[in-house]
Amino acid sequence: MKKWFSAYALTFSRYLDYRGRSSRQEIWNFAINTLIIDFFILLLAGDMPMAVFHIVAMIVLAALAVRRFHDIGLSGWYAIALIIPVVNLCAFFVLLFFKSVPGENRYGPRPAQAD
Repeated sequence: MKKWFSAYALTFSRYLDYRGRSSRQEIWNFAINTLIIDFFILLLAGDMPMAVFHIVAMIVLAALAVRRFHDIGLSGWYAIALIIPVVNLCAFFVLLFFKSVPGENRYGPRPAQAD
């Protein structure tokens, strides 16, 4: 439980870090835990607090998506695809399932977490 929370907190603490790379594990952790937290916020507090959480989560997701695109060897500008309906589903699929570029690439060394 502690590892789960610390990994999620680390992702949130890097909300302005658009450099470097993030692993598939980091984006999966973010996506699943955000869904769980969404459910509990909706259940316990209602729509407005959930909307506020979504705004914060979108800011974090923007930086995470850029770092994840870097990890698969693509420009962070592809993260713009996440705001285009239908295209965003394909882009999110790429972020969740495409493997990391092995070793170092032009965006830095491979993330420490297992992929």
